[in-house]
Amino acid sequence: GGEIFVRKDFLDIYTYAKKKGLLVTLFTNATLMSPEVADYLAEWRPYSVEISLYGRSRETYERVTGVPGSYDRCMRGIQLLLERKLPLKLKTLVSRINKHELWEMKQFAEEDLGLEFRFDAMINPRIDCSPKPLSLRLTPQEVVQLDLQDNKRAEEWVEFCQQFHGAFTNRPNKLYKCGGGISTFHINPAGMMGVCVLAQSENYDIRKGNFREGWDHFLLKTTEKEITRQTKCVGCEIHDMCGMCPPNGELENEDAEEPVDFCCQVAHLRAYALGISVGPHGECEYCQGGSKYQDMMRSVKELGI
Repeated sequence: GGEIFVRKDFLDIYTYAKKKGLLVTLFTNATLMSPEVADYLAEWRPYSVEISLYGRSRETYERVTGVPGSYDRCMRGIQLLLERKLPLKLKTLVSRINKHELWEMKQFAEEDLGLEFRFDAMINPRIDCSPKPLSLRLTPQEVVQLDLQDNKRAEEWVEFCQQFHGAFTNRPNKLYKCGGGISTFHINPAGMMGVCVLAQSENYDIRKGNFREGWDHFLLKTTEKEITRQTKCVGCEIHDMCGMCPPNGELENEDAEEPVDFCCQVAHLRAYALGISVGPHGECEYCQGGSKYQDMMRSVKELGI
């Protein structure tokens, strides 16, 4: 997390990774981009550069960042990278602050600049478990409405769910069912290694050990943990449309196995709105016969389905 170019030694780290043969994607807000850095990246080309755009207008952008002048610096950074024909993408995290400018951001990226654009509305608590960011999170209805307003996005959700629809079968008794700690890992700025950027409760200090020890033993031990109780998540067929995972459960509920209600609502509402079947699983209140099923159906109707 954080802006990569805040680190004075970032280009040294980046160059080391490139010389090792890694395919590097840079996540940046472009506000610290300079002609000199852009020239360096043109020489040592990254696999891609993904720029976070916080708003289409200066007012909205700087309301999000809280930094006067940051909008103009971002626009300048984008231009510097475009001039050098670097592989560039734009993206945004949709919140209550910038939701009204989402489609303008999409138009700016795709039509004005000819770049790929994507957005996400799933805001998590801070990694210290503070719920403060959740005050900016959209409602489940607003999240799904954004899906439905973009025909291509809605079609991709249907295709995605058709591919991954069904209860977990490859790791049925394991707590971790994603690729975290199995095909991916995360190392934070302090040298602590974990399964992903959200995982905070269990980390390995590679400064006191080494990468192989962390990968072969610590992460393996972490990802082999088994579930201790049968929650509604265990038999859910639309789990891949949901953001629930152990680190997310810890951040929002202080419990790796406790379902995150917001994620559950979004997944079920999205499935019902797109006509994707959801079989009963555990004591899920959002499935047919559940205590909140009728409320869910009213929300689907309000979406104009």
